[in-house]
Amino acid sequence: VYEGALGTTVTVIPVDSTVSVGFRSVIALIGEADGGEAPTEEPVPIDSARDAAEQFGEGSELADNLTRALRAGATSVFGVATDDDWEAAAEAAMDVAPRYVTPVTDTEGNIIEVHSVVEDRANILEFARVIAPTPDPIEPTEVNGAEPIAASDRLVEVAPKEFEDGTYVASALVGHASRQALGSSITYDELTFSGDLATEYRRDIAQNFERIAAVTKDGTITEGVTTSDEDAFADLFQVEIVDAVALGADEIAQNYAGQRPNTREARRALARDVRSFLSPLTSRRPPLLSDADGGPPFAVEASAESDDTVNLRVSISPVNVMKQIDIDLEVGSAVTFSGADT
Repeated sequence: VYEGALGTTVTVIPVDSTVSVGFRSVIALIGEADGGEAPTEEPVPIDSARDAAEQFGEGSELADNLTRALRAGATSVFGVATDDDWEAAAEAAMDVAPRYVTPVTDTEGNIIEVHSVVEDRANILEFARVIAPTPDPIEPTEVNGAEPIAASDRLVEVAPKEFEDGTYVASALVGHASRQALGSSITYDELTFSGDLATEYRRDIAQNFERIAAVTKDGTITEGVTTSDEDAFADLFQVEIVDAVALGADEIAQNYAGQRPNTREARRALARDVRSFLSPLTSRRPPLLSDADGGPPFAVEASAESDDTVNLRVSISPVNVMKQIDIDLEVGSAVTFSGADT
């Protein structure tokens, strides 16, 4: 604290809240190999289709789906071979800190095992999501009422199930999603792929899916959604923003836990540091936090729950995107003034 000129005081406050969080573009595909050089349950970086064939066997299910992901735009890809121990393979995949994990399988039990590992790692703030195929093909007549295999903000189920060559559409979608910036929605994006879909949906049909990310016959992703039945955790890009905020708030809180006294001043400093982290997220282009009606995009409050416990309450409004625009075109008599000749 410095005494300035008459009537002024300058307080310099040390703020240890420089936090940089986000998600890398790493993805991991887990599946069965057919020969190749790669050991099982060990992440192997893959740069090309040739590399995938050498590591996991030419024509293997894992190699072919890795190629799908690469061709859809993935830039940092790992393959993990499994000998039917999907849980162990998922644990190995999580060790490379992936943004997304894709089980190359249509067996529901295998997908659930991989998802369980990802859910468990989230408990220690190692965040990822599973992007998986639907276990069974869903015909256009079956879209209404189609249910995902589980309700979770860490699971994205993709329909249609596969391409005509047998590779999974989820492998292409995970490649596309991995290269999107944090806060970028994949809804209505065009998915790059070669060949034909085994099941084709018109746009009006695909839009009837609920909690399943569907791709139309012309390659449009109708909505990038998780399988969660909670609206707040339905949009893939929004729940990733939530993860980023959770990571940042936790990193700041770790600077206080075990170090700072539980006093009103220290709690105010904690809340102030979290606000300093959140504030720039509202001014990014596009912002990560924003209220559609112009209200406050976040709120932070720290209070004493007991002598040694602080309750840090952080409320956020992840930015939303325009998914529906209703256009009213009024047709009738109109008079236009175009100026006057002089």
